[in-house]
Amino acid sequence: GLSNWSVETFALVRPVYPVLNLMEDMVISGVEHVMKPDPRIFQLALQRFGIKAEETVFIDDNPNNVAAANALGITGILFEGKEKLENDLMGLHRKKS
Repeated sequence: GLSNWSVETFALVRPVYPVLNLMEDMVISGVEHVMKPDPRIFQLALQRFGIKAEETVFIDDNPNNVAAANALGITGILFEGKEKLENDLMGLHRKKS
């Protein structure tokens, strides 16, 4: 996961959202002292997670963050609702099949 939470906010929300515990690792801007859309936080996430930009999908509700991800070769998807996200992800799946 990649989030622009502060250290304090992350400590408060983690117990409230157990889904966060499903993530193997997370890059939290408050910990790293760099925020999306700064390319450095995306590069840090790629390095930490051991993944390549061209094999990565990034979903965010901020167009600037999506544009920054796209500029690094990451497939960025703008979140505009559940149904649209499902369609966008299915479209990616069809392209790769």
